[in-house]
Amino acid sequence: RVAPALLTEALAVTAPPGCTADPAPATALPAQRVTTTLSCAGQHLVVTVEAFPRRSTASSLIRERRRITGAFAEEATVTALPTSQAASGDWTLVHTTGPPRTVAHASWIGGVPAQDGLADRVRQARHSLFGTAYAPVLVTAVIESPKRPDPAEQQRDDALLRGFVDAQANLTTRVAAVARSAQP
Repeated sequence: RVAPALLTEALAVTAPPGCTADPAPATALPAQRVTTTLSCAGQHLVVTVEAFPRRSTASSLIRERRRITGAFAEEATVTALPTSQAASGDWTLVHTTGPPRTVAHASWIGGVPAQDGLADRVRQARHSLFGTAYAPVLVTAVIESPKRPDPAEQQRDDALLRGFVDAQANLTTRVAAVARSAQP
């Protein structure tokens, strides 16, 4: 049985223009996941940073991503999220209808962005056997909707998530620091 990785420091999340961080009780560290809520013109953007054991396989990261996004839910669409920050990782955008939500997610393996391909699965398998100095990290940004968004609302949600990712300067460097400091 593998012990969970615990974040010993929170990833500082930069609010995009027009958004503010909600004053909420800080997560007691160390913790497996740290959540920050941003208020953006009536929308709530919930950002979660989650660490996984250094020796975990790709399946644990994929299973958690699928749980959060609902990517295999009925009527889910999955696309790449284009961003202006190349150093922000490779982000995926998921729209689901049950429950209606828009999710952007990215993961880092070995301190570098993962692209969810075979090469990343092999890299994570190697880390599960030989270990690594970095815990795998999953970052998700979720917008829950009370009803299915119309096309204009969906474009607004997509733009908000793109703005969030674009506001995260040097994200890969910051994620790598958090992943390295995670307790095994």
